[in-house]
Amino acid sequence: RFGDTVSAHRESHIVADFMAGRDVGLGLWGSRSSMTVDFGVRFAQFTAKSAATIRDRPDPFVERIPKPPTAFFPSWNKYTTNTHHHTFYAQDSITRSFSGIGPTLSLSGSQPFIGNAEAGEIAFDWGANAAVLVGRQKVRGSHKTTGQYFTALSSFTPKSTYSHAKPIARSRSVIVPNVGGFAGLTFHRSNTKVSFGYRADFFFGAMDGGIDARNAATVGFHGPFATISIGLGG
Repeated sequence: RFGDTVSAHRESHIVADFMAGRDVGLGLWGSRSSMTVDFGVRFAQFTAKSAATIRDRPDPFVERIPKPPTAFFPSWNKYTTNTHHHTFYAQDSITRSFSGIGPTLSLSGSQPFIGNAEAGEIAFDWGANAAVLVGRQKVRGSHKTTGQYFTALSSFTPKSTYSHAKPIARSRSVIVPNVGGFAGLTFHRSNTKVSFGYRADFFFGAMDGGIDARNAATVGFHGPFATISIGLGG
């Protein structure tokens, strides 16, 4: 018995924002706090390419069947061997994509809590964003399965075979909600700023992850981040 699977998967993601913002902090959390509201347009394009090959032989079977003795060779070849097995093969190659654009709104703020701007300070930074993207979701590719049955009398040529091949081609317009946010800490001194934290962004139902039928799948990005900013002065 054995099974062998080889697969490859590659993705690319582009997210671009075109924003205009305004500071609306107004000292709500103290004289040094700030909050900004940004409104604009978000564009997103996701592409995924996958290929897989599966080979499987799940049930090799060998049976020893007694044979009646012959007059000349009473102890020669008392058994005959009967063998059979199935083999299965599957292969697919699929490209999935989504492109969409829509309005986006984001809030971001910063609240210093240790130190001061001259000697150095540490601030808590946060942000949240939401968007609604209207776009096109596409799937292109092929899927093929083959099964064969072999016996002792058909060791090289299968006794029976079935094969099923199906092209995959779907395209539809979709509305994709998008939400995200971040939280972190920033150390600021003079013209230098160092930030680190955790960021997340999710696009709900952006990709079609199905093969024979549509299956909406969420595309999400999340993880730690770090940035360093150095001002040039003036």
